[in-house]
Amino acid sequence: MATQQQSFKTTFKNAALLAAFLFFCTVVISMAQTSEPTVTNDDPIVTDFGARQGLQAGLGLILGLPRNEFRDNVTNPGFGIGGHIGYAPNKMPLMFGVEFDYMAYGMETTKVPFNESTTGRVNVDLQTTNSIVSGHLFSRLQPATGLLRPYVDALVGFNYLNTSSSVNDEYSDQSIASSINFQDGAFSYGAGAGVMFKILDGNLGEDQMGETHFGTTLLDFRVRYMKGGEAEYLKRGSIKEDPNDKTKVTYDVYKSRTDMLTFRLGVAISL
Repeated sequence: MATQQQSFKTTFKNAALLAAFLFFCTVVISMAQTSEPTVTNDDPIVTDFGARQGLQAGLGLILGLPRNEFRDNVTNPGFGIGGHIGYAPNKMPLMFGVEFDYMAYGMETTKVPFNESTTGRVNVDLQTTNSIVSGHLFSRLQPATGLLRPYVDALVGFNYLNTSSSVNDEYSDQSIASSINFQDGAFSYGAGAGVMFKILDGNLGEDQMGETHFGTTLLDFRVRYMKGGEAEYLKRGSIKEDPNDKTKVTYDVYKSRTDMLTFRLGVAISL
C-alpha cells in the first residue's frame, strides 16, 4: 500500500510539473503575440472582452476515484456534474472563483410494495443514493488568450456526504416520498491542473452589422487531487432491513478521510 501511494504521489508531482511548464510556455507565447488590433473605418466595431478574459463560467461532467482510506471502503467510481464561476482582472493570468460539484458514488434500486395492504399488487421503486456535494474557493493561473490555455488551481472548501432514499412511481418515476438517511461533512483542499482549447472566437458585444457575439467558448479538461477530512458515511449496501421487523433498518457506518482524484470534461465561456 505504501509503495502504491508513493508511486501515485510521484506521478502526480510529475504531472503538476509538466502542467506548470506548459503554462509558462503558453504565457510567454501569448505575451509575445499580444498586440493592439488595427481598426479601420470599414471594420466592424466589437468590444473585445475575450482578450482580457474577465468573467469565466463553466459546466462539465465529473469522474471521481476514491483514494487512500476512502478507496478501502468505496471501491466503485463516482459520477456527477460540476460548475464554476471565476473572475480574472484585466489582462492578468490570475483568476479567483467558486465552484460546486455533485457526485453520486453509489446507487441501488429495488421494487417494494406500496404499502402492506397492496402486498405486491402495487409496487414502487425504492431508490437509495450515496452522494457528495462539494463547494470550493479556487485561485487559478491561466493565460487570458491563445488557442491553448493550460492552467493550475489551488482550492479550499468542504465536502458534504449524504445518503438519501426516495420512493418513486414505477411508471412516471415521480418521487412520492423521500428522506435523508445519513449525512456528515468534512473540510477539503487540493490542487489540480487542466487545459482549455478554444473552439469559438471570443469577442463580446454587437458589431455594426447588428450581430451579437457571446464570448470565447472553450473545451475544458482537468485533473484534481483533493484531500478530504475525516467523515462518517454510508456506501452501497450499507442500509439493511431488520429481518424481524421490516419497519426498522440498521446502518453499516464507515469512517475515514475522504480523498478523491477527479477528472472533468466540460465547456467554459470567457466573457
